[in-house]
Amino acid sequence: MEHIFILNINQLKDEGTFRYYFNEMSRERQDKITQHKMESDRRRSLGAGIALNAILKQYGLNPRETRLEYGTNGKASVAGRPDIHFNLTHSGDYAAGVCGVSPVGIDIEGIGVMKEKVARRFFHEGEYRYLEQIEDGQQKQEAFFRLWVLKESFMKVTGLGMGLALNAFEIRFQGQEIEVAQDVDDMKYYFKEFSLENSRMAVCSAGRPAKDWEPVWIQLI
Repeated sequence: MEHIFILNINQLKDEGTFRYYFNEMSRERQDKITQHKMESDRRRSLGAGIALNAILKQYGLNPRETRLEYGTNGKASVAGRPDIHFNLTHSGDYAAGVCGVSPVGIDIEGIGVMKEKVARRFFHEGEYRYLEQIEDGQQKQEAFFRLWVLKESFMKVTGLGMGLALNAFEIRFQGQEIEVAQDVDDMKYYFKEFSLENSRMAVCSAGRPAKDWEPVWIQLI
């Protein structure tokens, strides 16, 4: 069972809509939302909660009664349900979640100004060489954020998150295929990319092809 749920958090700018979905959240998620000082961050956190609730309902679970537990590096899982794998993300105008029968990771990044110093310092040497070969400035910027979102999705699927150095593995483009050279484990990882308005999204799946995965857009009431 693989699903991707995504929503535009601008739907939550309406106070009544925000309050309705806030009341649908677990106490844990409500606490996470209210810890944020910025309204935009509260909307993103609530959006991630909405995506999580959609995932839990796929398994017949009551989101308000479902207990989550967290790994060493903070990756969430459903207590007592090792068969459920999910991951959440939010950035800019979007929040999303993915679930599958094997470990999954998802990331969204807004496309902004390329940070070449970041790529040179933190990316794998092979990735930086790949960027250096691109002469067109706009194409190089798009390639930078393409690499960034793919790398984040892999870091999240492993459960290591930021505990895994950005230069400890390499994203490689082989024609239409995306591969990752890594020493974390002996798993085969598959990627699927999505273009959003002013953003990119990527899903990474451990052991199962993700090429047929398509997002379901959540329209709020």
